[in-house]
Amino acid sequence: MLKSFISTMTGEEWKLKRNLLTPAFTSGKLRQMTPLIEKCSTPLLKTMNEKCESGESFDAKQVFVTYQIDVIASCAFGLDMNVQTKDGEKFTEYTKQILPMQSLSSNFLFMSLPPILFKTIASPMSKIFSGALDFFKKISYDVIKVRQTTNESF
Repeated sequence: MLKSFISTMTGEEWKLKRNLLTPAFTSGKLRQMTPLIEKCSTPLLKTMNEKCESGESFDAKQVFVTYQIDVIASCAFGLDMNVQTKDGEKFTEYTKQILPMQSLSSNFLFMSLPPILFKTIASPMSKIFSGALDFFKKISYDVIKVRQTTNESF
């Protein structure tokens, strides 16, 4: 599955996938995401205010990671996971497995590898993350199935 990242594709395969994804990121679609992002910001601001008023130290990175997960769940899957206020949810656990936040620079380095090198290590990585990848694949198929049966679009 990691081999199917658009950042690892080249030539016609890349062009086809890019053409499929481009409509999801038009200015109109991004404007439609703004209310979803703002909704996810409410618990973030509440948490930040509570932490600042109490004077206690906190892990700001963890606070923003859960915000980021909420935004991704909302915009990409159309799900209200509310992980900022619920700890230990499967969605959060699997997201952290796939996107470890220990080092943003190492994640950037990994994703910016030349496609041939990325493809070489993608297969072993897929085995490591298979549970998480299966989880997100199931969520995607479930969302599609519900939307097809209810004629709902996003």
